[in-house]
Amino acid sequence: MINRHSKFWRIGYFILGGLIFIVIGLFIWRDHEDQVRFAKKNYINSNIPTLFIHGWSGTLRSERKMASDAEASGAAQRRMVIRVRPNGKIAVTGTIKKWMRNPIIFLRMDNNRAGEFQYARWLTKVCKLLKSKYHITRLNFVGHSMGSYATVYYNMLNGNRKDLPEPISCACWPALTTGLSTTASRISR
Repeated sequence: MINRHSKFWRIGYFILGGLIFIVIGLFIWRDHEDQVRFAKKNYINSNIPTLFIHGWSGTLRSERKMASDAEASGAAQRRMVIRVRPNGKIAVTGTIKKWMRNPIIFLRMDNNRAGEFQYARWLTKVCKLLKSKYHITRLNFVGHSMGSYATVYYNMLNGNRKDLPEPISCACWPALTTGLSTTASRISR
């Protein structure tokens, strides 16, 4: 009798535990679906490209996760890779057309330890190319670490130049929390 009773409780606990896991899983799934729906409903659908700039010792892989997430959500598509050689020569793979929605451009610096000031000079060359050859008049920037320093420096120097694309938005992380005042003081001299 005791054996049959304990077996009944074990089965009951197992079923109850399984139901709890299912309910928790459903709540997590529903929350995730709500977030995806919200993101799809609220992202901006435009033909303004976003330029991803890696940081110190970075490569194309540095920005891949964020771009992959944007692609998976349907918010953007990778369209171009721009490679800047150590001598400043630019090689472009892919293209940008006016009809493309939220295109992503990866910028790869072969000399990925050149410093933010050299990055900004190369970024200026790249942006001139984008305006002259691909007729890009407006551009979003995403910079990580030293790429964010270079983006801020580039925008401070070139923000109003007519021969470069107009900077629309600039997302820079995480290096801006330290050292920006040092960079800004070097720029103002």
